[in-house]
Amino acid sequence: MKTDFKHIILLSLAVLCLTACEYDNYEEPTVRFSGQLLYGGKPFLFDGSDQRTPFRFYQKGFGKTDNGLSMHTTAQGTYQQLLFRDNDYWLTLRNYNYPFEIEEFPPLTAGYDSTFIHTDKDIVKDFHITPYYEISNVTAKLDGIDIKADFDVKMVTGTRKEAPRIVKAYIFMGTNNFVNSKSQVVGSADVSLLGDGHLSVSVGALNFRKAYPEYFSQKAYYRVAIELENAPYFYLFSDRFAIEDVPFEFNDVTDQFLKNYKQPFEVVSYFADPRRGILADWIASNDAIRYTMYDGWGDRLFMCAENWGGPNDLDGCIYQTFTLPKGKYVFIATRGWNWWDVENEGGADHAYFAVAKGSNGIGWKSPDIIASMDCGLPGSRVSLPLNVEVTEDTPVSMGYVVHFPARETNALSFTAFTIYKAD
Repeated sequence: MKTDFKHIILLSLAVLCLTACEYDNYEEPTVRFSGQLLYGGKPFLFDGSDQRTPFRFYQKGFGKTDNGLSMHTTAQGTYQQLLFRDNDYWLTLRNYNYPFEIEEFPPLTAGYDSTFIHTDKDIVKDFHITPYYEISNVTAKLDGIDIKADFDVKMVTGTRKEAPRIVKAYIFMGTNNFVNSKSQVVGSADVSLLGDGHLSVSVGALNFRKAYPEYFSQKAYYRVAIELENAPYFYLFSDRFAIEDVPFEFNDVTDQFLKNYKQPFEVVSYFADPRRGILADWIASNDAIRYTMYDGWGDRLFMCAENWGGPNDLDGCIYQTFTLPKGKYVFIATRGWNWWDVENEGGADHAYFAVAKGSNGIGWKSPDIIASMDCGLPGSRVSLPLNVEVTEDTPVSMGYVVHFPARETNALSFTAFTIYKAD
């Protein structure tokens, strides 16, 4: 029998048309499920990122293959989702550890309990949160080239489980109301705290400007957050705050004032110990500290100051001098490492990075010091920023000054020095 290809094509088109019409007439979701996360009767502040949503709807039944429908939760703790009318759903939490407990979703042996929902009409349902910690007293300020946030945390009592340890603090920054864990600018600090306490965390102001090069405002918006042990995917968040007067630029003016200021440092001569050398352009206040101004052992190549349990104190400074024009500046000392007494308990008040008025160096705790930072404090392990403002052209000395007691073992080191001018 001869096949009529014309009729086959027409029949196929008719089937496709009927199928398309069927899909076009498929009912859209029209039932609205909405509500609010509440803590103590007030809105509970949440992450707000579309990548961090705890709620998921499921449908069950013959022929249903359901991977779940996520419901977005805003930073203010509100949520809403359109669902199909006259359907049965089960709402539950994604299978993660959370930094809070939700009263309506008690944890099971595996995963969380679920809530049955029939969608015959719009549904408004709030859920009640108990976080393991509260965040309060949030402040932020410009600290050198960093934006530093400080805040308090308080452990909440009455939870089903014991509160986990806090393991990280965060600051997230943006240019508008939408600040969350998806924000481009983020700083973090490792923490180990079980209980009430005070936390600090920083992010580079330069990072903020580089992330938003066409944002022409000195106001930035930020939120702080904490991460709890074994709960790395969801954080506890603060409200959103603003910080004013973030500089538009930090101009690197280092080469206008300093010489031989970063690795590899130029060595003009060596001592009998080839590990020790005298650096070009740097002044030492005495022979003892000059001997330890450079460590060329292995791959160190550090500027430094060291004593190794000797019988004498090591006192003095290493510095450069120059005239600083009127203006605001940020001086940065980038660290190598600390060792022993200056690194461990009691290491504070042994060494300082400092800027002092005059061209005669830096005296130990001299009244001529304009700005200084203790090299033995935990916050100084990576870099030491100093904010310096002079109201007229001023001769200054910049460098480091040490007092290492006899019979202690102390060492500190630097890999670079930088000067930014804030415009």
